[in-house]
Amino acid sequence: MSLAQLHERQSAFSIHPVKARQSVEDARRLFASGDIDAAEKLTVETLLDCPNSFVGYQLLGELLDHQGQGDSAAQAYLGELPDSLVPKYLSAAANASSTGHAYERQIVHNSVTVDLPPPLQLPGGKAWKFGNNQVISNDTWVDTVENGRVWHDGHNTAVFDADGGLIEDHSMGSMAVVRELVHSNEPWYAGTRVFLLGARGGGNFYHWMTDILPKLAILRDAGFVFRESDRFVVPIYNKGFQKQTLAACGVSSDQVITAIDHSPYFCGDSVIVPRLTNVMGLHMGAWLPEFLQQSLLQDGSVTTGQRIFVSRDPAASNGRSIENIAELNELFPRYGFDVVFPERLSLAEQAQCFNNASVIFAPHGAGLTNIVFCKPGTKVVEFYGAHIAPCYWAISAIMGLEYYTEFCSPGEGMGGNDASTLAARRSAGFGVDVERLTQLLEMVGVD
Repeated sequence: MSLAQLHERQSAFSIHPVKARQSVEDARRLFASGDIDAAEKLTVETLLDCPNSFVGYQLLGELLDHQGQGDSAAQAYLGELPDSLVPKYLSAAANASSTGHAYERQIVHNSVTVDLPPPLQLPGGKAWKFGNNQVISNDTWVDTVENGRVWHDGHNTAVFDADGGLIEDHSMGSMAVVRELVHSNEPWYAGTRVFLLGARGGGNFYHWMTDILPKLAILRDAGFVFRESDRFVVPIYNKGFQKQTLAACGVSSDQVITAIDHSPYFCGDSVIVPRLTNVMGLHMGAWLPEFLQQSLLQDGSVTTGQRIFVSRDPAASNGRSIENIAELNELFPRYGFDVVFPERLSLAEQAQCFNNASVIFAPHGAGLTNIVFCKPGTKVVEFYGAHIAPCYWAISAIMGLEYYTEFCSPGEGMGGNDASTLAARRSAGFGVDVERLTQLLEMVGVD
């Protein structure tokens, strides 16, 4: 049966995000009016209609916080239906749980430890805030489940064996919600051999490149040879980099099933699930950037010693604007830097650009993912404001790059000083102190 014919079948369960957003807004209005019970009920109903609605879980957390239920609110903020609400809103099926045993597991990569040297910094800067001193890569493996069933909607993931037992190592999200929906829906048949590549954040370049695409390496290293009839399930598939990278790894668009667009609940004669957990780089193995270089770095003209400043297009900055970006775009070329906008380049061009570089200055963001293509010894300077994740520090340690950081204060009205939530800190902008920048340039050996 062709993929087109499979898609013509009536889906077992469909997600309607637009309807869900409207329902969350309606629930928030009920909350504002003081009708807490109705707001809570509508929010839970929304999550059963759209179980990957992260804003729904956040609103539920706010409602529970308002009622003084701190522990339950904490569960909701993590994207789970709190245990206290399960008997109130779900059937007995949501409480039923059996552990899956009918699968074959193959260990692929064993754990390796790499020391994390402290980031290099200018004197007088903000102290580095991460306490880690090692990258300890997690084991990776592949589970093959005959006649398996999967729920994957980009937020929740659950893998069941042929007897309906949950293989817990692959569980993510709210299992109570998933069990409720699995109990009341039938899976659709996705094919004879179906590979689950899904993870959260599939629309983000960093998470796609480090949490989803490398699962193909795990499968390859486990000995799988892909066939034309194979199907690959991803949460989202509408970005150019997704299509470019899968194609470069031998997976065509005809083989890709987008779980969110079709249906999150499917089955197959053989469901094959690679296990990969990087935890923002702190558990990444060296095999991962090696795979990305082997798969995506093309042979071509090589210009070594290039200096690049990874700029940021204000239209694509997700709110993380740089107050004096225009000034920086003019300043860096005076020191022999090329100003680069990764989102304007093809994946192959990005890979070659970073591979050619000897010095890279960049704000924290997904554009720095491309340091996976750098040569050992490349100097990487990362600017950050209210938020920074350890991923590029960890990748630098794994790959032998020379890593620097510079804290930058939020500019006037850029949100960093008032960012009380993680989402607010992530989206807050900042400005780069030009005087300190010139000192940094001198520190890394640029004159």
